[in-house]
Amino acid sequence: MLPTDIFKIVVDNAPLFAIDLVVVNESDELLVGKRLNAPAKDWWFVPGGRVFKNEHISDAFRRISDNELGMQCLLEQARLLGVFDHIYDDSVFDSTISTHYINAVKKVSGLAFCLYLFCSSVSFLTYLNSGIYGNRSEGSIGEDAFPNPANDYAVSKYSMELMGKLWSNTLPITFTRPFNYTGVGQSSDFLIPKIIDHFKAKRSIIELGNLDVWREFNDVRFIADSYVKLIEQASLLSGQAVNICTGKAYSLREVIALCEEISNHKIELHVNPQFVRANEVSVLKGSKKLLEQTIGSNTEYDLRQTLKWMLGIEK
Repeated sequence: MLPTDIFKIVVDNAPLFAIDLVVVNESDELLVGKRLNAPAKDWWFVPGGRVFKNEHISDAFRRISDNELGMQCLLEQARLLGVFDHIYDDSVFDSTISTHYINAVKKVSGLAFCLYLFCSSVSFLTYLNSGIYGNRSEGSIGEDAFPNPANDYAVSKYSMELMGKLWSNTLPITFTRPFNYTGVGQSSDFLIPKIIDHFKAKRSIIELGNLDVWREFNDVRFIADSYVKLIEQASLLSGQAVNICTGKAYSLREVIALCEEISNHKIELHVNPQFVRANEVSVLKGSKKLLEQTIGSNTEYDLRQTLKWMLGIEK
């Protein structure tokens, strides 16, 4: 920083180079603030700041974003919109000295804006997916298992986790890996609601894919309760991944058998080759050790309870 008397001479005799931050969210809403000092006092303006002598632009960008937004952004996270002149008749010193800014305007969007909107005291819970573990059948999978996503959907989820970890040193982000769950209100495009709809309609035949797969089919109420408790304890797991699971896996044949028993209706199973997924994970169940260490015991719902709830037999 220049001493005030020297800075006054600079303002009076030379242009200032500054970086403006155009910060937008997914709705294209723009972040602005009302200026407290001249020039442009009481005008709404985007955040920004001057570049210091001998300061690299990348360093200036980190400093300015930290000062203005409360977080350090990287120059690579922004896009140059252009270079513009801002010329004012007055200055921070008095009305007899004009101010000439040359502004490099950078657009910052996406995650960076989200991080600004929520202060650092807020905990972030990132929803991912247990499919990142890939095809495993050697018992319960812990968070330390090496990711081995078996399909494009799982790859996209793991990529999101890796991207989020770039911010985990700045904000308290916990990465959740929920295993399969279901409940009332879930679309019939999903497996369990599809089965439930067939039993409610008393259909005689149902077409499914691979019947010899084992999954956790947890109750959505258990998942939601776990999320709430994790948010309350998120500081304990900042930067870590945690399984949202019960460790109980069922085959599709077992699900059908339970529905038949509960509804007193028999249904014929047909395997439709079009429904059989390539690279299907055979057995997928998680270890709940870290989850319970963090939030304590949680209300678990037996699959029979969940199916009765979805069939409308009990709440």
